[in-house]
Amino acid sequence: MVELDLRGAGRRFGHRWAVRPMDLHLDGGAVLLLAGPNGAGKTTLARMLATLLPPSVGTVEYRGLASQGPRRPSAWYGEELRTIRRSLGYVGHRPLLYGDLTAWENLSFCARLFGLLDPQWEPRAMALLERLGLPLRRDSLVRTLSRGMQQRLDLVRALLPQPSVLVLDEPLSNLDEQGRSELVELLKEHAQGGGITILSAHDIELSCSVATAALVLRSGDPLGLLSPARPGAIRRLLAQEGSASAA
Repeated sequence: MVELDLRGAGRRFGHRWAVRPMDLHLDGGAVLLLAGPNGAGKTTLARMLATLLPPSVGTVEYRGLASQGPRRPSAWYGEELRTIRRSLGYVGHRPLLYGDLTAWENLSFCARLFGLLDPQWEPRAMALLERLGLPLRRDSLVRTLSRGMQQRLDLVRALLPQPSVLVLDEPLSNLDEQGRSELVELLKEHAQGGGITILSAHDIELSCSVATAALVLRSGDPLGLLSPARPGAIRRLLAQEGSASAA
């Protein structure tokens, strides 16, 4: 079963810490909510965990494979990084899709990148399109889809290879109520299968319905790891730290 460890991992830009060094351990089945206001460091941390940003200090480990900062920069370019990314699914603020390809062509390209065999990936792709309300748009060019539809298709792309680790940065944005509910069910199934999900979201109530823990951040500082994840506890911690900072 997959495990994920941060050991003194942090990221800075120049002299400013975007995410201060922290330790964190996640076992298979964990759903971690990254909570905090704008500028808290949620996106930077999500990009670190998705191997899109190397940590400035410390290590991020997946299944015992270390992805490090400047002491081992080669870990971010060699076979080690490729091995990690084969087990990762990532959704960011912008869909990782080609606008001049159809929805199905994008999924076919993703399947080839991850070495999924034809036609074994196709039933899973169709099932995901059905669940996220896109079966009739499989042959539509991505650039003709609404922002919400593109968001749904990007989630299908990330889920298609059955990744061990999902990193989702604001995946609930641009989704209607039905899309949000279906995504929550898919994340529950991913956790039940032993996968790890890191979820950044402003909708604390809905996110806490699936999260097993919440990491609360403010201005790059980890304020606390709350387990179980409860909206009231998250708000109280943020309010306490805000009052302390004002004082």
